[in-house]
Amino acid sequence: MGQMLLGNVQYLQHPRRKIVKLSILSPNGGFVDKSGVALTSGGGTLVLASSGNVIGPGGQDVMLDSDGPILIYRRSFIHEFTMQPLDQTCYRLLHILWKFRA
Repeated sequence: MGQMLLGNVQYLQHPRRKIVKLSILSPNGGFVDKSGVALTSGGGTLVLASSGNVIGPGGQDVMLDSDGPILIYRRSFIHEFTMQPLDQTCYRLLHILWKFRA
């Protein structure tokens, strides 16, 4: 069984984004979370999500580094009181640790 990361966008007042992790039951499909809930039924184990005045993750990608895989993603910011977008965007890099189960 393999694993994958999937970006998913939910729209509220401003876009709130999240990245979820799924297990792949076979090369032909069957994407489920750690509880066995299918993606098509709202499944997905949360990895990262928007929080407070941070909108992101977005534009994510995974690259292989000499120390292992790295998740790269973008985050933007909104004003805490007016909820208006700020012209502040940054990129973050996080090492990924994969756990495999039989």
